[in-house]
Amino acid sequence: EFRRVLFRSRAALAERNMVCCFGLCGGSNEEEVVEQGDNWAVLDTKRVWQPTDGAMTVTRTRAAGVGQVFAEQTVLQDRAYWEVTVEKLAARCGLAVGVVGHTHAKGEPLGGSAASWALTASDMPTLQEGDVLGVWLDQGDYPVTLRYAHNGVQIPATACLSPSAEALPAVQLGGEELAINFGAVPFKHKPKQGFDGVIKSRSII
Repeated sequence: EFRRVLFRSRAALAERNMVCCFGLCGGSNEEEVVEQGDNWAVLDTKRVWQPTDGAMTVTRTRAAGVGQVFAEQTVLQDRAYWEVTVEKLAARCGLAVGVVGHTHAKGEPLGGSAASWALTASDMPTLQEGDVLGVWLDQGDYPVTLRYAHNGVQIPATACLSPSAEALPAVQLGGEELAINFGAVPFKHKPKQGFDGVIKSRSII
């Protein structure tokens, strides 16, 4: 059996978008999201944790309710960027944004366990609807770091990960409604040089 990970580059998407600009392709925005989602990671709609008295609504790019949601895969590249947009605030902010390792148990507080690293509500600026939290994961250097931005402006908070951790993007919600973009649609704020969306891995047998 032979396996290799195949990464599709943004160049292919840029070429398609250029063709679309000249009116040579059709389809709705939703179709475009789904197509680009085949190149970039999306939310795992099956791996969801919610409290017994809570309810979650999760699609490939959105989440709402109380609980935890996760990307469909760990980050394999050295440097990755993704965004979380607040579409609706909760009465009391319970938001946490970060990554978990493979030993993280569903329901453990994000950022409050030995296998999770996150920006929590207590460290965030006051959020408003429409605000964007950007996340930079740098696995290309030691220590592995997570850094954040609020509407394009970097937040001082930084998390250092265990060098052996597998970084799976995760978000904890306390009643908010969020749009979570790993690269399936254009980012609202340009990533730092050297960072890109979370590229989906593919196995070829």
